[in-house]
Amino acid sequence: MHKQQDRTIAGSHSKTRSPVFELHELQAGFWRQWGSRTTSGGNQRDAPIGTAAATYTHGMSPPRIRFKDRPTATRSLSFQGWFRCPEGFEAAIKTLRSAIASLVAAALIVAAVGSHQLCRADVRQSDHATSAGTNEPGSPSLAADVLAPIRHRTRGIRDEESDSYYRALKQARDTDYGAQQAAALHYLDRRQQESPRNRGTNYPFPAFVDLFQHPEVYHGRPVTLRGHVRLLRQLSADENASGITTLYEAWLYTDDSQSNPAVIVCTSIPDGMPLGSDLVEQVEVTGFFFKIYGYSAKDTTRIAPLILAQRLDWFPKAAPAPKHGAPLSLYAAIAAVFPLLAWWMWRTWQKGHRMRASHQKSSGGIEPRFDALDNLTESSASAADTRTDGSDRLS
Repeated sequence: MHKQQDRTIAGSHSKTRSPVFELHELQAGFWRQWGSRTTSGGNQRDAPIGTAAATYTHGMSPPRIRFKDRPTATRSLSFQGWFRCPEGFEAAIKTLRSAIASLVAAALIVAAVGSHQLCRADVRQSDHATSAGTNEPGSPSLAADVLAPIRHRTRGIRDEESDSYYRALKQARDTDYGAQQAAALHYLDRRQQESPRNRGTNYPFPAFVDLFQHPEVYHGRPVTLRGHVRLLRQLSADENASGITTLYEAWLYTDDSQSNPAVIVCTSIPDGMPLGSDLVEQVEVTGFFFKIYGYSAKDTTRIAPLILAQRLDWFPKAAPAPKHGAPLSLYAAIAAVFPLLAWWMWRTWQKGHRMRASHQKSSGGIEPRFDALDNLTESSASAADTRTDGSDRLS
């Protein structure tokens, strides 16, 4: 009778089985398995529970099952000890999370690489335009045929570069110096905007460092450097078709160059500027960057930027002020203080004189006699001798 009723109930719900009904069935199956284990030789303490659970039917109220008492196969994702996700759902969620994290990381990497490639493309385009001699229209720069035979990081000026060397010096001498300065400042601002480290900052752009690290960008362009000159000497020019006879070579050290100099070769210097190898003279120079120049140092061969310029802008030290005699204000102060000092001394002498006169008047005009002190000393000595003789007699 009960079995037929159970079949009728199961048949009526077979088509529309709710999640709660399935959960009840799972719990009933768990308790049937647990009862069969305990009654077949398991823990006797759990036998009554197992026996009662074995007779459980759908008409009874299902007992609450603790999470730790469930079989391992049913211990998946659970909420409040009742709701249970299907087997393998937790693994699917973990796999989905890993896939999403991998996609996000890949998107970030692709975005970073794309941004880097765009920056490099802009720099390459700028470098290509510079090396090809296609500078801004109207800006003074060396022509492409002048730059063609130049090779960086070579010692001195090669024979193939001699003609370009003097042609660049002639162009620097004949080109308006203000136009060179304006072009150098314009390109320096452009380099600062292109630099990711210095973009939008108020710090001075390290022109020497940028020139030293990226010589191909500045090749043939006007460059402005400011610092102090330690070496300045006059040279005789070789035979050339540009009509240059005298040159001046200066070794310039900027604030950002540390101990690395920039070699400046110009056609003129200011009047009165000293020559020598132990100088500290503040200068500013604007000229065309020619090449990375190699020179022999004490220990090894070193390199430095070579700039060909028209002149040096010299900022001489202020001459010391000449030493003069004492100013007139000092004499005026002495003349004003001396009468006051004399008056104070006279008043002090007058006060002392009045005090002495008053003392003599109160003593009756008797002057003290210091010879009486001698008589008093002699009488004291004779009295002492008498006391000594008396003591001897008593003894």
